[in-house]
Amino acid sequence: RCKVYLIDEVHMLSTASFNALLKTLEEPPEHVRFLLATTDPQKLPVTVLSRCLQFSLRRLTRAEISAQLTRILQAEGVEFDVDAVDETARHADGSMRDALSLLDQALAYGAGALRGAEVRQMLGTVGRGLVAELYDAILAADDSALRERLAALQAQAPNYKRVLQDLLELSHDVAARQVLGDEVESSLVDAQQLSRWAAQVAPEQLQLHYQFLLQGLRDLHLAPEGRIAFSMAILRLLAFQPPSAGTSSSGSGVSGGVQAPSLSAARATSVPSSAASVSAPVSSGNGSSSPGEGGSVWQQLLQSESLRGPPRSLAQHLEPRQLSGTRWQFALAEGYDYLLTDFARAELGRLLGELAGHEVRIEIGAGGSAQATHAAVVAEQRERERGQREQDLTRDATVQALQDTFGARRVEDEL
Repeated sequence: RCKVYLIDEVHMLSTASFNALLKTLEEPPEHVRFLLATTDPQKLPVTVLSRCLQFSLRRLTRAEISAQLTRILQAEGVEFDVDAVDETARHADGSMRDALSLLDQALAYGAGALRGAEVRQMLGTVGRGLVAELYDAILAADDSALRERLAALQAQAPNYKRVLQDLLELSHDVAARQVLGDEVESSLVDAQQLSRWAAQVAPEQLQLHYQFLLQGLRDLHLAPEGRIAFSMAILRLLAFQPPSAGTSSSGSGVSGGVQAPSLSAARATSVPSSAASVSAPVSSGNGSSSPGEGGSVWQQLLQSESLRGPPRSLAQHLEPRQLSGTRWQFALAEGYDYLLTDFARAELGRLLGELAGHEVRIEIGAGGSAQATHAAVVAEQRERERGQREQDLTRDATVQALQDTFGARRVEDEL
């Protein structure tokens, strides 16, 4: 028989206490064992460390904690959901002691049963399904779906820190899947969903998403409300894309500076596939000829709400060359080769076929004129509207009075 002394957080002892303990550690009685536990071994005197065997206890994985909690619940005959066990293990952050404490609280909260909804309500977290749907809407730049998911999220008054951490974990898992392949798994979504996202989003965009989410996590304690910091992080994900999301084989890339397109066209996708490369330039005939009988269909599609996400981004930077029959020819503006993905091309052909009333096979070549694209038309229209606002402001009697009386001046780029 032995007498065991367990001293927790031993680094908190004073120097005098360590000196008093040292003699006993040098010549311990045979029937006595000392267990010294600490989270900061650097604070222990070297004389004490040299007389002890050191065991570094690592954090447990979620799978190990979940397995142990499952064994305990089964042995005690407690009703439980697998989702609730996983949520408890995730929140324990590698500590079995914390996991058991949370388990006791959850059982008391759930009247002796462990249910996913009650555990999430106790912890202030949301279901993995809602987080996955929110992330899917972000990647697809689906405005309506995103509004619905955000409304559902805010209705639960969640822990926004945990939601941002889940989105960060998803971004990491998708990025790792792109590089390492099928050996990467996620604790939040299944393998099929993870593979679909990995093929849908450009690696550069993922890196930007990760940095914005990380910045949002850092800003949580600075914002007036957690909801505001969270909403701003989501807006950044939609409003910006990397300055060089991809380059063509000729070395042309996106012009410098971070772009801020509309929400439905904010994200451009790229997949590592040979089908995403741009083919040889399409002949444009006389260069200024009419696109053909499909011109009205093309304009109708550009105004349609069904055109969204990557297909819209691609369509906005295409110059129509020949739009007649079943073969429609386009030329992609220089510097936007990364928009040409299998998904965007197929979806664009499908939508055109529905509007035209017959099958449409699209051919996209290089060498398009940026001035002949829909994006250029929209930019020109915005510039005209801005010029008109400047004229209206200059002619406004109140503005003129402010200028004459107080010397007011207009601040550039604020219209």
